[in-house]
This record gives sequence, C-alpha cells and structure tokens, in this order.
Amino acid sequence: MGRFEVWARPGSRHDGIEWDDWRKRWVVSCREPATGGRANEAIARLLAGWLRVPRTSVRFVSGGRTRAKLVEVGGLREGDITVRLRHALPLHDGSL
Repeated sequence: MGRFEVWARPGSRHDGIEWDDWRKRWVVSCREPATGGRANEAIARLLAGWLRVPRTSVRFVSGGRTRAKLVEVGGLREGDITVRLRHALPLHDGSL
C-alpha cells in the first residue's frame, strides 16, 4: 500500500495532473466544483484511472475538505505509483 501527497485544483477548465517539483507533490486538476464531495470523487476516479487500479483502491487518508490531501492506494507501492503517475503527465519527459 502506497501513499503520496496531492494538491487539488477543483473547478478547473480541464482534468489533468502535473508534478510540483518545488513542493514535491502531485497537483490534480478536475472540472468538478468543491461542493458536496464532487471534486474529491472526481479526483479519486482520475487517480484510479491513471494508476490503473479500481476506484475502491484509492482513498483519502487526510485532507477531505482541504486542497492538500494524503492519498493511499491499495495494491501499489510508492515506487509503482510514481512511475504510473509520471506516465500520465501530459508531456512525459521522464524527469522527477
């Protein structure tokens, strides 16, 4: 089971992921607004897709109502998570 930090950007123009090298965490943008848990659900679905795991494998350990979140993924180690998310980057350049 691996964990990683995410910064949420709800209400964005597009769904996407990027790496924040300064803060050393992933930034996930989603179109859903931050109301009624809609953004959290959208972020969890997006992460599950990028990580190629079932949605039920992705859960928020902390940060349910804040932009800074700690995510836990069942069935993957942290190294596997990093590799899979790196491949989800729009212009994968191999850096991290």
